Amino acid sequence: MPRDVSVVAICPDRFAEQAGLTSVPVPAEEVGRQAVALLMRRLREEQVPEVTLLEPRLTVRDSTAAPAFSPGRVRGCRAG
Repeated sequence: MPRDVSVVAICPDRFAEQAGLTSVPVPAEEVGRQAVALLMRRLREEQVPEVTLLEPRLTVRDSTAAPAFSPGRVRGCRAG
């Protein structure tokens, strides 16, 4: 794998690594840290953002490949 299909998982990195899956790991510690910080701000009756964004990280492994070239087909993007 892959030949015709690439697979990307959104899961804890240790699971994806064992399976050889390309993944966007879930940053559970950071999610927890930010959740506690937001909760503490709410308890102090401070303003909190409606949305909190975390920077994603792509870990490329054996489950993805560059698209095969064929005439007339647009080439895909590659992870940086």
